[in-house]
Parts: sequence; C-alpha cells; structure tokens
Amino acid sequence: MEFYTYAYVVQRGEFTSLLQYIMTSILLVALLVVGVKVMYNRFDTKFRDLGIIIVLGLVFLLGLQVNDYTRDINSAEESSYMVQFLNNLSERADVPKDKIRVNTLRVQDRMIVNIEEAYFEVNFTMNKDGYSLRPVEMINSNPKVVDVKKDGR
Repeated sequence: MEFYTYAYVVQRGEFTSLLQYIMTSILLVALLVVGVKVMYNRFDTKFRDLGIIIVLGLVFLLGLQVNDYTRDINSAEESSYMVQFLNNLSERADVPKDKIRVNTLRVQDRMIVNIEEAYFEVNFTMNKDGYSLRPVEMINSNPKVVDVKKDGR
C-alpha cells in the first residue's frame, strides 16, 4: 500500500503538460510557414497537402490538450479538497502536516490516514462536512511512502 505525503498532494495539483504545449507551438509556426508558401505558390499542391497534414496534427494535439486540461482540472479540484482535509486534520490532531500521510489522492470514505506512527480509517458524513477517525492496525508496518522529489542542490 502506498501513502502520499502532504507535499506530494499539494504538488500534484500543480502539474502541467509542457511537452504538448511545445509541440503545438512548433506546429503553429510550421502552419504559418506553410501558409505563406501556399500564398506564393498557389498552384503547387505539395504545400497545400502539407498544410492539411499540419492542420490535422494541430487538431489532434488540441484534442489531447482539451482532454488533459479537463483531467488536470478534476485532479486539481480533488487535490484542493484533500489539502483542505489534511489542513483541518493537522489542526485538530495538533500534528505538523509533514507527519500526516494518506493512502489515496481523493477524499473518500474508508481511506487510511497515517498520523506519525498510528493509522486511522476515515469515515465521512453523507455530505462530507464531517468525519470520524477509527484506529486500525496495519499488517505491513512499513508501507511505501510517495513524496516529492528532493532537489540535489
């Protein structure tokens, strides 16, 4: 079982897809160059065909970006709600945030919370306005902890 740290949950809400933005920018510049070539060589069909291929590539990449954008929005909302829950839990348990870990990245019923050396099952009310913690015993006392990568500087 994996447990995620507070820092990992916060970082997860800030992910962006840089590679797709770079590829889209390159294709837009290529489309501009091919568009200029088509204007100068109106009867040469190779530039027109190349332009159509680039437009199709752009449409494909834009479709991927829209899909990734909606997924990232949902992920950011889930991460935001989890951060809010962890902040509340940290205040109520009087424990630093870096001592709390969760076994899921979404706030949900029956998730497991690791506070220092103890493990608790979280049960939420119907509208998730309140929660209760119930102590649980873990079979594996050393679960894998997922944290942000530390910079080697």
